[in-house]
Amino acid sequence: MPKLDEIDLYAGIESPLSRWDPRVKLTSILLLIFSIVLLDDLIPAALGLILSFLIILISRIPLNFVLERMRWVFLFVLFIFIVLSITASRGVEKGALVALRAFSAILLALAMLSTTRFEQVLKTMEKLRVPNKLIQTVLFTYRYIFLLADESHRMFTSLKARGFRGRTDMRTMITIGNSIAMLFVRSYERAQRVYEAMISRGYSGVVNSLAEFEIKNVDYVKGIIVIIFAVSLHVI
Repeated sequence: MPKLDEIDLYAGIESPLSRWDPRVKLTSILLLIFSIVLLDDLIPAALGLILSFLIILISRIPLNFVLERMRWVFLFVLFIFIVLSITASRGVEKGALVALRAFSAILLALAMLSTTRFEQVLKTMEKLRVPNKLIQTVLFTYRYIFLLADESHRMFTSLKARGFRGRTDMRTMITIGNSIAMLFVRSYERAQRVYEAMISRGYSGVVNSLAEFEIKNVDYVKGIIVIIFAVSLHVI
């Protein structure tokens, strides 16, 4: 069975980021991400990537964990870089800018989410007045993506046991299409059963969490430092 690591796998690791109040952390790092994504020059974008990598080091997340997740981003960015280099004027520069911004955003997102428990992320979204329907969507997507991955793995294992071998022909495409359709049907049926079970247990559409936040002065200091860096990149 393919392994899907939980997003908050290293939330309990001891680091300055894990001790940071989630509300300040998510707000300031998201501002930094938007700041880097909006950069249109290579030098500040490169500085943004260096800053992002330093934040990863400060978070004390294992580098192999980070690199394993960055490889898929690297392949996607490499494709974009090649396309821009061939089709656009100053394509190499534009491709490099896209790569720097993408890598920075992913590194910062990993540092932010991997050092925060998932329930704290949801509670922070609620505190920041994010619409409740969006919070519920994120909650159920995260909770059941692992079940769907397991379901799809068992389905394709069953196909292989019956002699299915992937080829570039119409028969293979039809088989895969039917399997995906069946996965959607099973997902819908499971969603109905889960919803009925939750209603019977008093579900009211509100995130219930025992997470309690307490902002300290050091949390504000960390947030101010990150925001200063975010603004400085554009001043440069």
